[in-house]
Amino acid sequence: MRGTWDWHDFYNCDRVYLSYWSGAGLAYNNETGGAVSYLYGQSGQRIGTIPPDGYLYAVNWGPVWSIGV
Repeated sequence: MRGTWDWHDFYNCDRVYLSYWSGAGLAYNNETGGAVSYLYGQSGQRIGTIPPDGYLYAVNWGPVWSIGV
């Protein structure tokens, strides 16, 4: 739906599995110590990264099944 969004904070997570996330969105990683966030597909393969650099990154959430730090 156009104009709707959600904000999620993930703390101390190894892997978070997503349900019903789809479409275009943004991701932001403000982890300390250089911790990169990883986006994983249905088979567990790494399909993207979000570096901890303070920038917003455009993400197509359709193929993303989980997020890991």
